[in-house]
Amino acid sequence: MVRHKKCRLAYPLLSALAALTLTSCESGSPDSATVEIDAAALTVFDEGEQLWGVRDVVRSGDAIWALTETEPFLRAYSLSGRLLAEFGSLGEGPGELRNPRAVSAAASDDGVVVWDLASGSRPVFTTEGMLVSSAPVPNVRMRARMDIESVTFGDPFRLTEGDGGTLVVDYGTGPNLPDDMWSGTIVRVAADGSETAALVDFDVDLEGAESRTTTLMGLAPVPLWDGCPDGRIAVLDPVAAHLRLFGPDGSSDGSSQEPIPLSWTPRALLQEELLGYIRARMQVETREQDVSPAEIERAAAEAVANAGDMLPSETPLAVDLLCSGDRVWVQEFDGLAHPMGYGRAWWSVDARAGSAGRVERVIFPERFAPFQITDSIAIGIVTDAMDLQRVAVVRLPGQGM
Repeated sequence: MVRHKKCRLAYPLLSALAALTLTSCESGSPDSATVEIDAAALTVFDEGEQLWGVRDVVRSGDAIWALTETEPFLRAYSLSGRLLAEFGSLGEGPGELRNPRAVSAAASDDGVVVWDLASGSRPVFTTEGMLVSSAPVPNVRMRARMDIESVTFGDPFRLTEGDGGTLVVDYGTGPNLPDDMWSGTIVRVAADGSETAALVDFDVDLEGAESRTTTLMGLAPVPLWDGCPDGRIAVLDPVAAHLRLFGPDGSSDGSSQEPIPLSWTPRALLQEELLGYIRARMQVETREQDVSPAEIERAAAEAVANAGDMLPSETPLAVDLLCSGDRVWVQEFDGLAHPMGYGRAWWSVDARAGSAGRVERVIFPERFAPFQITDSIAIGIVTDAMDLQRVAVVRLPGQGM
């Protein structure tokens, strides 16, 4: 039984809130093709136990890897969904992990690289669970508040394998607020961990950094990025509303094209979307207290009613980005689906030179969240009503495995 203390609630979130003016919701999306993928295109991997707390999913050769926040941390599946291996225990010995946050395809076939945040290392495993190597990641500071994912969207722990090493973002003192995401620099860490090279500085290389509005609250525009299969780096500037593709060495001319303007625009935030965000923040902030759901609901409603300009009036341009090569996939904000806006709709942007950024809006099946998109499939998870998860693959329209 949960006992509820009779005390005045003190929420850090409400300390500076002051009458939020909301406008009606109007679509800012341009006229473009919209494709809704049928559930029949979804293949769910049913072998093994259901998962909880999946942090990352990636394809490496003929294997699909899932990383979870609980032991065993790693699971490998065949492309047809057969469970190949599950391993990875908590510890500090060889092959053990402390706080794995992301995985990426290894240079060797079917292997996986793990970004272990707590140990500052990147061990490489085979599909049999054998430890191939484990290199330190020097000079990359990845400290962050424990509940960063409840404060803002974007992925401060993203890791991808690039030419000659691993791409991660160095945030200096670490992201604690949405605006801190602009302080990041994409760096390449050599395969042996011997050195790092700065490639893209969000605060310097993105046009929108200078004109952005600084805010202490979530749902603020933050840079989004991903490493592309051809070595380029895709970065979304949410203030300038364009997509940049940098070369493998971080160059913006010669090896990449001009910024691609994005044709959709934000819309007005709904009151229920704001309420959902505030409610989720309060649930995290009060999880160590005996606070009833009714108390949280009342406080959240008061916060939205008295927020003034502390909360944004329009949606973010996007909440996630994945690069599949010729196309960059950008997730549309939907605050009714998730407090951080992770909904079913993604914009598929043609990133080839001379394409003028032609877009197609794609709606994935219910309860499916992609972690990686290739030219033919999207790889991710399906979550049931109890928040239990399965790895799943979606065939993209007109394509196969």
